Amino acid sequence: VLDLLEEHVQANLIRIDKRYYRQNRGIPQGSIVSSLLCSYLYAGLERDVLGFLAEGQTLLLRLIDDFLVISTDRSIAERFMHIMHAGIPEYGVQVKAEKSRANFDVLVQGKAIARLPPQSDFAYCGHAINTVTLDLSKDHERRRKTNIADSVTVDFSRLPGQTFYRKTLNAVKLQMHAMLLSTKYNSVQTVWANLYHSFSEVALKSYHYVHSLPAGKQPGEGLVIRTLDEVVKLACVLMKRRKRTSKDVLPYECCVSSAQARW
Repeated sequence: VLDLLEEHVQANLIRIDKRYYRQNRGIPQGSIVSSLLCSYLYAGLERDVLGFLAEGQTLLLRLIDDFLVISTDRSIAERFMHIMHAGIPEYGVQVKAEKSRANFDVLVQGKAIARLPPQSDFAYCGHAINTVTLDLSKDHERRRKTNIADSVTVDFSRLPGQTFYRKTLNAVKLQMHAMLLSTKYNSVQTVWANLYHSFSEVALKSYHYVHSLPAGKQPGEGLVIRTLDEVVKLACVLMKRRKRTSKDVLPYECCVSSAQARW
């Protein structure tokens, strides 16, 4: 952490056009330092205050300061709710009832926590968890509220065709998350839907990228068709050849065929 702090404070470089500048005031926008320190702090919170969640009937997930508890014991979930909403001053924790969600009826300090409709998806950090099957997908409702064109970075290089090809394939790699593609714990229908939405997002980003380029630098029809063909081929390879890591709790498996993905 100290090495990272030193790098952010003393050695952050900013590129403007073709020149690089060293930042001499503040820390870079979007720095991960605060996220790292927050994770260290809340790891202590999990150990010292929320240790009861590790008794085998409950799963606690946390991304920085966004908590999610999945439990087969309602009393444990309610206990978590009451502790977090009561506040934990030594960790600077104070949760607002209006920012919490549950898929069952629960009152905290006399306030009703917003309940999801039956059999709906539970949104969490850009993803959605089906509260009946626990299938995983992306949070499409959240994505509908954003303009996908704003997430596209256009590179006005001397080789616009090659850059378009490279960026499109890189976009596919970012979409191929094992948790969205594994039929070991997702239904095949859910994985099909996840693939469809992944391809749709890549297509929309490619469309906005091409139309952001000057007319003379837009890729030709042949390159676009070849790129789309390579997109499907790469997706099929990534689906089938994901390497198992030491962090995997469940073995990865994807029974979607190449023909189904291409369709």
